[in-house]
Amino acid sequence: MTGWQFFRASIGAFVGQFRALLKATGLWWVLTTLLALVVSYVLTDTWGSAATLRPDEEGQYPDLLATFLMVSLVINLVSIGLVAAVALPILNGATPPRSVLPFPSRTDLVQTIWAFVLTGLLVAIGTTVVSALLGQLLPRVPLGVGFVLLPVATAISFWVLWLLLLRVFLQPVDFSVDPEKRVGVFGAVLVAILMCAISLALFLGATAAVFSTLSEAIVTSILGWILLMLALSTVAVRVTRDE
Repeated sequence: MTGWQFFRASIGAFVGQFRALLKATGLWWVLTTLLALVVSYVLTDTWGSAATLRPDEEGQYPDLLATFLMVSLVINLVSIGLVAAVALPILNGATPPRSVLPFPSRTDLVQTIWAFVLTGLLVAIGTTVVSALLGQLLPRVPLGVGFVLLPVATAISFWVLWLLLLRVFLQPVDFSVDPEKRVGVFGAVLVAILMCAISLALFLGATAAVFSTLSEAIVTSILGWILLMLALSTVAVRVTRDE
């Protein structure tokens, strides 16, 4: 399997199972998004999310900001873990559940959340290292090129690390059985570029002046679900030998 085939298989898995994924995880995603919005309103008096929180006219954030961010982190982790634990078996070929609110086993849920926690920590470290290395290159390249190259390369490395590490933690490969079942790094890079484009759309949508804080949170939630499904589709790809 080439990198391009890996990329097509990732997108194909997402598109092919879109309806099943939406049915199995959509309501969970909506409910956890609503919960996050309610928590935001209770703690900050604003219908929004941690990603859309803005200071007031005096530049001050809400008094309960730390509490809000911590509670939001827990809600997001549980939401992502729950949805991922439901979606991954579908992408691996399991029969989609009939329920619109399927609940994974406690073991699967805990393991999935832990995989995302470990991935997040390692990605934070890896992205910091990549940014530092790229920062050393800035003085050696033309000014305009450097200011474009640094954020683009950092964003791509961020998503590549996410995809590869999630695959390691969620879909462990036994290299001793089949050394050809390896991650298609180039394919992961192509998926990462697509995810960067979606992230850019998320950023533009969340910062556009025409959106209210509530609309920003809704746009962020929808694109966040798409990014998560793309990541899981990439995790689920079976890498095969070229015939």
